[in-house]
This record gives sequence, structure tokens and C-alpha cells, in this order.
Amino acid sequence: MSLSLGVGPINWKRANITAVFKKDDPSLSCNYRPISLLCVLSKVLERCVHSHSYYHLAPLIYKMQHGFMRGKSTTTQLLEVYHDILEHVASGKEVDAIYLDLSKAFDKVPHNLLLKKLENSGIGGPLLAWFRSYLTDRK
Repeated sequence: MSLSLGVGPINWKRANITAVFKKDDPSLSCNYRPISLLCVLSKVLERCVHSHSYYHLAPLIYKMQHGFMRGKSTTTQLLEVYHDILEHVASGKEVDAIYLDLSKAFDKVPHNLLLKKLENSGIGGPLLAWFRSYLTDRK
């Protein structure tokens, strides 16, 4: 019903926040990160939407993307980079590397741009409305 109407239930948008310790001094609040615990039914519906959307959207994602892609991980990404570095060094080429910390990048995604990308990728109607509803009024 939620997908047909393009609306996420309000109660499913409420999360219980818990702090999870990361590292270093446990007496400092900056060494904790918040985790949102959502309703189990909400997570089941998310998984269903993901499963059905993945095959439509996966071919549109840059082939070098490893995060959140089936069969890829930070390990496969590191192995590819390591392989490329070895190939370049073996052929006498220089290798320069720049490291970026994108650990908080997901928190910075502008929802309006994400929704526009979904729409440009062929997602529309009640499903696009559901994504919009899913991203708004979360507590």
C-alpha cells in the first residue's frame, strides 16, 4: 500500500538513536557516532525496494564504484588500486595518490539532487513519490 500510494508511514520514519563508540577516549562525545534504529517493517520494505530497484539502477552507476554494490567492497576497491599501482610501477611509470576521507559524505547528499537523479534514471510515479516521502519528515 505504501508503494502504491507513494507515501511512507509516519511511524516508520521515527528512529531510536543510540551512540556507538568508535575509538580513543570513551569519555569524549566526539568518539561516538549516532546510529538510527528503525522499525523492522520499514527495513523490510527498504530491502524490497532496493532489490527491485537495484537491477534497473546498477547499470547506470559508474563502473569504478565499489561501495554499496553487489560483489564489490572496500577490499575489491583496494585490490584494484593495488593492481593498477603494481602495473604502473612495473612499467616504469610514476604513481601519485590522493586520499580523501568521504566517511561523512552520505550525510551530505542533497535529497533534491538525489530525487532528480532517480527521475532522470527512469524512476517516476508512485515510486518516485515514495522515495521523496521516505527522505522527508524523518525524526
